[in-house]
Amino acid sequence: MKRVIDLCRRLIARNWFEFLKFCLVGSSGIFVNLGVYSFGIYALRIHYLVSSIGAQTVAMTTNFLLNKYFTFKNMKSSASALARQYVSFALSCVLGMLVNTGVLFALVQFFKVQQVVAQLAAIGAAAMFNFVCVRAIAFKRPALNAIAHSEIADGLEQGRAEGDAS
Repeated sequence: MKRVIDLCRRLIARNWFEFLKFCLVGSSGIFVNLGVYSFGIYALRIHYLVSSIGAQTVAMTTNFLLNKYFTFKNMKSSASALARQYVSFALSCVLGMLVNTGVLFALVQFFKVQQVVAQLAAIGAAAMFNFVCVRAIAFKRPALNAIAHSEIADGLEQGRAEGDAS
């Protein structure tokens, strides 16, 4: 797990400006997410976890469009390319959604954090994870993939060396 966190940190450090724009887009997604989430739990009286999934889905769609055209300036315009990217983006975000929902559940159930505050913390916990996944999967960057493969290979080699030394 430490290697995964280290890899994420290195990839973000090398792509800090894109990460900054990604966070800006994500910030707008927070308002969308919390608005939909709050409407669901307070106005519609939907269970907080169900409302969270709906809110994340709406925010994901708005974030996809903003990331496509602002963060990654990915202008592929054919309908099939757009559909493929959206599906890849959605799959990447589902992984982030699992991180988000797990953190939310833990904070509410085990630490008794207020639901909206817990959702905000869960959004933050998933942000770095989402950036790496979205950049590598939905808006593929050859440089990122080369860096990731290099970092993974270095990590595997280091792990083998540590295993041989023991």
